[in-house]
Amino acid sequence: MSGTLCCLIRIICVHYGTLVISAFQEWINNVHAGSFSCQGNHIKASSKLVAFNMEQAGGGMLGLSSVKPGPDGQWTVTQISCHSDLITDMDFSPFDEYLLATCSGDEMDKMLRVFDPRAQLTPVQSAKSLQNNKDSRVLWAKDDLLLTTGFDMDLAVAAILQQQQGAGNNAG
Repeated sequence: MSGTLCCLIRIICVHYGTLVISAFQEWINNVHAGSFSCQGNHIKASSKLVAFNMEQAGGGMLGLSSVKPGPDGQWTVTQISCHSDLITDMDFSPFDEYLLATCSGDEMDKMLRVFDPRAQLTPVQSAKSLQNNKDSRVLWAKDDLLLTTGFDMDLAVAAILQQQQGAGNNAG
């Protein structure tokens, strides 16, 4: 299987405080997920989308699908190349279910604003991360603060709204 692991993604959600596990027919199957050499979080979900690590020839690939199936009853999985190295962590914003932050060993943190998993996606914001960032993690601290950690217990804080406003001012 050339270093990839075929798996099933099972949709698990919490409905009014009760854990609801989907029936076998509601699983997303034939997904080429990351190999055992992948690091960090392999899957994250918001109430609308599921994102997962897909290692393809060096890493940096993200799989994205809607939580709900399409009109034909099937799930569409979109592959996004968002880093040049393995994705070490990803997290949906708890304040915006369409905003996904990723980090990687390539020392770049990227945020993707995702509205339609079938659309071509480009990062909303990219920020240079910490040096020696081979096992980085990402965490939303507030709606506008993104925390990343580095190899030697380093911590970086990115004020997202200020960066987006600054980028908009420079473009005009």
